[in-house]
Amino acid sequence: MLSQRSPEGEAEAAKEEEKAAEPSIPETEQAFENKEKKKSTFSKVKFDFSSHAIPPTQKTAMKDLEVSLYAEDRKFLDWKEAKNKLEAYSYDLRGNLEQYGSWEHYLEAEPKAEIVAKIAEYVEWLYGEGENAPLEDFQTRIATLEAVGEKIKERYLFYQTLPEMYSAFGDIKEHIAAKLEEVSWLTEEQIKTVKDKRAVAQEYFNKVKAELADRPKHLEPGYTIKQL
Repeated sequence: MLSQRSPEGEAEAAKEEEKAAEPSIPETEQAFENKEKKKSTFSKVKFDFSSHAIPPTQKTAMKDLEVSLYAEDRKFLDWKEAKNKLEAYSYDLRGNLEQYGSWEHYLEAEPKAEIVAKIAEYVEWLYGEGENAPLEDFQTRIATLEAVGEKIKERYLFYQTLPEMYSAFGDIKEHIAAKLEEVSWLTEEQIKTVKDKRAVAQEYFNKVKAELADRPKHLEPGYTIKQL
């Protein structure tokens, strides 16, 4: 069935066709640029060039104080050491001089009785007046005991070391005799010189033994032994 289009419809259709025939324009997208904005802030800074070091006069005063405090500490430590030394030396000396003590025979009876009495006096003083006594009082008493005690100790060590010296000399003699048998390059005169020196040394040791054989140990031996 055919239908006839009205004049208004035809005009509308013509407009649609014209519109369709027009070229299409693409849509454009607007671009934006992001810029970073830097912001600087300034402020005034106060500077102080003054020194906070301790003034020289104050440093000197502090140093003097430190020295004086150390001196006081040292004085107390010296006092404490002297007190302990007097106490220890007194007991050690008395113990060695008692019967069966190591130094029993190295001091004669009368001076032994005197020094033992002196030790008893000092020990009693230590726990009495000595509690508050000055340093010099301790030093004086130590010197009094050492004047006797160190001499006793020297005699004791001498007689204790003497047998070792005799034994060492015997070993040396044996060593020399063995070497004289081994070597062949020594002349008769050189061998005689060695034997003569050995004989002199033997004579000296015989003399020491003879002199000390009957000498009481509380007397000075007249010889000393030095460590080389």
